[in-house]
Amino acid sequence: MRILILTSLFFSIFFFAPSIYAQGKSADAPKAAQKTEEKDIFTNASNKHIRESQIFYESCTENKIMNERKNCKCAATKYLETRVSLGNDATREEIIAANINTCLKDEDAAVTQNTIDDANEVTDKQLDEAEIMLAECKSTIKLSRYYDCECYAAKFLAGRISKGPLASKESILIGFQDECRNIVETTGIEYSRCMSDTIAKPPRNGMSPKSYCECYARKWADLFASYKGRINRHAKRNLRLKARAVCKN
Repeated sequence: MRILILTSLFFSIFFFAPSIYAQGKSADAPKAAQKTEEKDIFTNASNKHIRESQIFYESCTENKIMNERKNCKCAATKYLETRVSLGNDATREEIIAANINTCLKDEDAAVTQNTIDDANEVTDKQLDEAEIMLAECKSTIKLSRYYDCECYAAKFLAGRISKGPLASKESILIGFQDECRNIVETTGIEYSRCMSDTIAKPPRNGMSPKSYCECYARKWADLFASYKGRINRHAKRNLRLKARAVCKN
């Protein structure tokens, strides 16, 4: 797990600087010239790009750490400028990396190579958060039933290292929603559910409840393991319907 975390290190540093927009002009630049430059940026940007920078501004102002570190208005403008410059193919992380030390409220807080080197160690705060996620997974039936909690916590820790302290918990979780599936336990639960249902209402294809449910459980396991996306009530219902359809035929 330590190796996985360290390979994600470089990105974590860049997300740590929730940046985006250049302080652009120096503090000595005339305000009129700066306003003209900002006007040109918005003229050249698409509506989609402007909305993207607005979303970034909202996330900046709502994130305590980011707001303390960055001038959010400046950062959002720089984000837009960089998006226009780099084009649609640039990722959000690339834009953040390009502006890592712009719009800082304190220039002494700039990220340096030494900062990157020092980040090789997992912090106590990151480990504490991962332990909280492990406990949350184990104590929440909807999580422990469908996820391997040790894997869940380890993936979260790697995501925190990769995305940095400014990333929301939700953005980290969505990054591994297709992983850490608890195939064994969920399959056992589905088999028991099937047996309970078919004893009361035997399958119409003439199969015994046991044979039918073994077929159903195997198909469920295959579908559950390969499913891409969040496992919610709608997803589980669709997986069950597909497994039943295969075994009824």
